[in-house]
Amino acid sequence: MQFRVKDFDDAIHEKWLALTIPQPEADYICKPVCQRNDGSWAACKTSMELPFKTAYRGDILIVSSGSKYPSVHPSGATIGLVMIDSIERLENGLYLWRFSDPRMVVPFPAKGPRTKLWPYVCPKGEVTEYPRLIRLD
Repeated sequence: MQFRVKDFDDAIHEKWLALTIPQPEADYICKPVCQRNDGSWAACKTSMELPFKTAYRGDILIVSSGSKYPSVHPSGATIGLVMIDSIERLENGLYLWRFSDPRMVVPFPAKGPRTKLWPYVCPKGEVTEYPRLIRLD
């Protein structure tokens, strides 16, 4: 459940920086598809051009927005975590954001602007990662 920033209480809430990305790009950035030799995971898409930059480096929560295929991709929901590694200015005036460490999370309804990073306030423990690998004996 999403709360307003002014209702944030450190004892019962946690705050994430979130980025709203349209589908299916949000899935391509968040879903780990292969494990590298160093043990890290990679997604289909590791970078994205956006019209803004930030000095923040670290984990951000990816929220999906509208999809052409609503039955396949969740819309208006938290779907994953990624780490911002770097942001470079391009000649066309956009910024290239580079992501790493993709992780899927249990989806929860979320809404926020698509033009900037925004604070997502939720109950502690709501953002739960799915396991990346399950081994059965």
